[in-house]
Amino acid sequence: MIALLEQEATGQAPVSADTAADGDETYGEYVIDLTSGVMRLQDPAALRGLALLGIQTGRDVQQYVASFGARSLPVLAEAWRLKADARPSVITTWAFSAALTGPNALSKEDRQQVLASILSASDTYPIAVASAARSGSLVILIPVLANIAAHTTDEVISSRAEKAVTILSTQRAGMSPLALFDETAQWVAGFCGGPGSATGIRNGTCVSLRNRLDNAREHIIAGRVGPAVNVLTAIEREATDARLKGALTAAESLLIADNARYVASRL
Repeated sequence: MIALLEQEATGQAPVSADTAADGDETYGEYVIDLTSGVMRLQDPAALRGLALLGIQTGRDVQQYVASFGARSLPVLAEAWRLKADARPSVITTWAFSAALTGPNALSKEDRQQVLASILSASDTYPIAVASAARSGSLVILIPVLANIAAHTTDEVISSRAEKAVTILSTQRAGMSPLALFDETAQWVAGFCGGPGSATGIRNGTCVSLRNRLDNAREHIIAGRVGPAVNVLTAIEREATDARLKGALTAAESLLIADNARYVASRL
């Protein structure tokens, strides 16, 4: 069953009268049944097939794949690269992996990479990102989702984004300013550590932002509210300017600026 699922996921399964062509309704039911059977085995050997195909059948599969932590990331990257129809499910599975705790929790570096991947998908897959934000309690995405809701002409996208903002805002209100600040810094480290961030104007912006984030954190921990607010205001201004200069994307700039302003309002 595990081998068959992986063959179906890679288009190498044997064709028979009992297995209809991809896209046929009966084929979808067959994949759901096959995935369900494989899930009952709880066998790590099924990870690739579940990541490439199974995660499209349900939340329980996404959570199971995410539970493998770093081991799931290469196969999720493969699914993203090879199967465009799997990308919304990959995004939600990334969110589950980012929220993972315990022995299989992602390293700081891996989690930052996952967060950056989710943010980069917000323009193309807004519904999936809204769902992922709720699944992973990604409160730092609130300004990005609010912006999507305010500017899209698609009522479904707007509704999903607004609902996520409402739920996440309640969660955010219960977090300390320092916890919110540290989580924001994780997102910044994620997209500032990606390709294209090591040189040019983007590199300079990222270096400056990281320095200011370190400075602001010192002030917050020491209880120096005035200096902390001043640095956070400078971070907000720099993020906004960086978007105009092309050093940050619109989503990156909005995430930094709005979260810096929100943390300052909570001090």
